[in-house]
Amino acid sequence: MDTILTFKRLPAAILQLLYPPDARCPGCGDLSGLSGIDERENAWLCAHCSEALEQRFEIIRDANWPADGIWQAYTAFRYGDIARSVIHSFKFRRCRDLCVPLAKILSELYRSVVMLRPDIITPIPLHKTRERERGFNQSELLAMSLSEIIGVPCERLLARTKRTRQQASLAHEKRAANTAGAFRAVRRLDGQTVMLVDDVITSGHTANECAATLRTAGATEVWLIAPANAAGRT
Repeated sequence: MDTILTFKRLPAAILQLLYPPDARCPGCGDLSGLSGIDERENAWLCAHCSEALEQRFEIIRDANWPADGIWQAYTAFRYGDIARSVIHSFKFRRCRDLCVPLAKILSELYRSVVMLRPDIITPIPLHKTRERERGFNQSELLAMSLSEIIGVPCERLLARTKRTRQQASLAHEKRAANTAGAFRAVRRLDGQTVMLVDDVITSGHTANECAATLRTAGATEVWLIAPANAAGRT
């Protein structure tokens, strides 16, 4: 008992060294059940989170999306407590290796519901300042991993021209104005179809602004694929 109590009093920095984030279940933080030899399909999660993750492949086409925006969006699971914790572990706790199982889920989603093959996969870009602060762009890691699995080339087609406020911090009616004019295409895309990759779909304003930019550069259709659906629309 004394040993356990002493262990619990260890500073967080030391615990982080002993048990880094990627040694924990990204859904609940549990240290058990991630032995590396688990044969479960979602062995990157503990048994409880693997069973509780609400995986549901969906196609979204919102009537409120503009005509020059996203044509269709594809998501793999609802943004519940476990999915939220997984995405936060990926983005904010720097568990970059989560791009591999998440991209595998995206590849299964792609093969199940996407009827046409895109010409190019591209990530939704971060502003260079935010990417430097975080150390990576989570959407780009997902896009690159998905590209390797399904054999569609991945390329940075967009650059972020202004640092916007995080969409999650804004009221719904302010999100479109926040992202307006925030992107530029890096080259022409005449006649090509593009699949955008993001981590979570919420209002769709950021993705629609990206899509409009790509369409102005000549893309014929732009689709969006993401692990999680926080919008609740079908």
